[in-house]
Amino acid sequence: MPQVRQVLGLDVLRTLAAMMVMAHHLGFWLFTGAMTYHDDGFSVNYRWTVPFSWFGFIGVEIFFVLSGFVIVYSAQSASAVSFLRGRVVRLYPAAWICATATVVLLLATGHHNGLSTRLLHSILLSPHPAWVDGSYWTLPIEIAFYTLVFLLLSLHRLRWLERILALVGSVSALLNLCQFALEAFGHIKPALQMQRVLDSWQAQPLLLRNGVFFAIGCYLWLCLYREFTVRRAAWLILFVAGALAEIGLHTRLIAAASGHRPTAWVPILVWLLSIMVILLSVRYDDAIHRVLGHRGAMITRRTAFMSYPLYLVHQQAGYALIAVLRRSMPDTLALLLTTLLILAFSLIVILWLEKPLQKALRTLLKGSNQDKRAPAAALP
Repeated sequence: MPQVRQVLGLDVLRTLAAMMVMAHHLGFWLFTGAMTYHDDGFSVNYRWTVPFSWFGFIGVEIFFVLSGFVIVYSAQSASAVSFLRGRVVRLYPAAWICATATVVLLLATGHHNGLSTRLLHSILLSPHPAWVDGSYWTLPIEIAFYTLVFLLLSLHRLRWLERILALVGSVSALLNLCQFALEAFGHIKPALQMQRVLDSWQAQPLLLRNGVFFAIGCYLWLCLYREFTVRRAAWLILFVAGALAEIGLHTRLIAAASGHRPTAWVPILVWLLSIMVILLSVRYDDAIHRVLGHRGAMITRRTAFMSYPLYLVHQQAGYALIAVLRRSMPDTLALLLTTLLILAFSLIVILWLEKPLQKALRTLLKGSNQDKRAPAAALP
């Protein structure tokens, strides 16, 4: 049984994925005039960011693969109770802090409509799409995957996870490939009907759209830490095909919503590169630890933990900050200052704000204050 420890390359990848998502929302959607929950009707002028930020959505697909890999990795040495406690303690305190901070900022900038309902849905991590920040949409999907692992741990049947994710991943892959084929051959109406169903908030926690990414992460772990077999390789080929179809579909959605004309090859290459980073991170983890040393490993881990509050707070809070700051400075400077403020807040959350809540929640759940934190790359 492999010992669970920090894999530095995965932490670095997670940080980069979170930064890509933030760049996508603040550097691309604002410039192209995307609608937000609280649209102020302002337009920004930093065209230079578009070539570097439009494909940042791929960070979410990277997150899902990392979760499939690291959650299966860490679950090998966990009981059902410790796994559940670790997920709750890690997910909820930061969500409570970030949702509250976003609401406070929106109230301060003149947005009041429906915030109480959105705050409630956000702190509960509800699947219903009424959150204070659109980025919360991925959390119910992550929770659905965690629930599956928890149930198998409870039944002492974690070994079933491979077969279950083969089913989940193959269904997800085939659905993505089917919709992609329908669009490619001009059957737009049935393709749109599939899209509405698969992307509905009711269907998303069923992993019909994104289950393929969790399956890829799981099977990568199996091939690297257990045994590489032809059967597992065949499943991975199907999963990767479904993942590439989803990325292509996502790229088309961006084109339709923004008027931008992107090519799917860019996010596909970035995503494939992330898979290579996972493989190399495991293969050369000992060497990376030696190069960075203990201090470098601590900094890398802390930076990775910042990615979770950064992900939760960057979108609506970022829009609101840019809207205010651009009144007294150039748009590009407003963007850069907003990015620095979000990074600073994320650091404050992990260093000071979430720790008391985590301690109280551990006590409430009758856990030990000495429980080890889960690998940062496992977080949504």
